[in-house]
Parts: sequence; structure tokens; C-alpha cells
Amino acid sequence: MKASLSTRLSALLNDQRRAENHIILAKKRHTLKTEIRVTKKGCIVHVSKTHPGSMHDFTVFKAEKRPPKEPRLFVASGYQGITDIHQNADFPCKASKNKPLDAEEKEYNTGLFKVQVVVEHVFGDIKTFKIMADRYRNKIKRYNVKFRTSHAKG
Repeated sequence: MKASLSTRLSALLNDQRRAENHIILAKKRHTLKTEIRVTKKGCIVHVSKTHPGSMHDFTVFKAEKRPPKEPRLFVASGYQGITDIHQNADFPCKASKNKPLDAEEKEYNTGLFKVQVVVEHVFGDIKTFKIMADRYRNKIKRYNVKFRTSHAKG
């Protein structure tokens, strides 16, 4: 009786050890995504509704009110395909393994990144309110209201 119990116990432990080698632990994140539109001078002109963090940036853009056709949009490379919706959209050129960027494309990207720095400064200012910097520990329904009121225009 003891032999069969110890055999079963060792088999169970071996199964657990094998299972531990194949388990991938990932901490679940319940993230939120908010799109912010900023002028070249750093003024926030639009704050989108809050969406789940897993939603793609371009999907968030399509779900929101479209910007007017006149102004130029400087967007991140995740917004590829935006030129079908907004003709005056610019996003950085991408290099591939086989085709590096030439000097003209690098210069174009440098100009875009100079505009993007203004947006990054706005994000830094937003983080001083701690709503974006820290984990939000309140009701998700209230997040959008608190985000908008802490970053109200004017």
C-alpha cells in the first residue's frame, strides 16, 4: 500500500514539474486607451472617449469624430491607412531589413519628430496629474470624466 501511494505521489510531483515548464504566466492588464489631438502649439483640442487598451489606435481614430479636412495630421506609424480617410495625414517612413531609409526619408522623419516632441511634452504635462502616470483605481465609467476635467481646454 505504501509503495503505490509513494509512486502516485512521485508521479504527481513529476507531472507538476513538467507542467511548470510549460506554463507561461502573464499578469493581466486592464488597460484603457484615450486618443488626444493636440495643435502644433501644444493645446489639446480633442479628447476621445475611453476605449479598452487592446483596441488598435487606428480603430479608436475611426470610432471618434473625424477632424476637419483642412489641417494636416501628424500621426504615428500605427495609423497607416489614414490617408484613405484624411488626405492631409503624414506619418513616418518605415525602413525594412532590405531597404533602409535614404537621406530624404530620414529628413522627412526628422521634421515629423520635431512636431511629435510637442505632443510628447503634452503627455508629460498630463502625467503630472497622475491620472495617466499611475494605475487608475476607480470606476472605469468615471475615468473619461476625470480625464476630461483634469485636461479641460482654456
